Amino acid sequence: MTPDDADPAPSPDRSEEPPDLGDAHVGLLVALGAVAITWWVAERPGWSLAIVAVLAVWFVVALAFITALGGRGRSAVRRAYAATFGWLTYF
Repeated sequence: MTPDDADPAPSPDRSEEPPDLGDAHVGLLVALGAVAITWWVAERPGWSLAIVAVLAVWFVVALAFITALGGRGRSAVRRAYAATFGWLTYF
C-alpha cells in the first residue's frame, strides 16, 4: 500500500460521534400529532397519508445522501432520523 492509497482523514463535519436524538424524538411526536390531527379534522384522511409520504421520502433521501457521503449502518440511519425529525432544534 502506498501513501496515495491510504484513506484521507475524515473531515470534521462527518465525525463519527452519533447525533443527539432528543430533539428528533420530539419532532417525531409532533409529526405524529400532526398526522393524527389531520386524520381527525380533515374531511379526507388522504392529507394524513400525504404528510406520512413526505416524511418517508425525506428520510429515504437523507439516508441515500448520508450513505453516498460514506455513512454506513446504524450511524447512517441515526443521522437520517435526526435529519428528518431533528428540525425542532432550530425553533
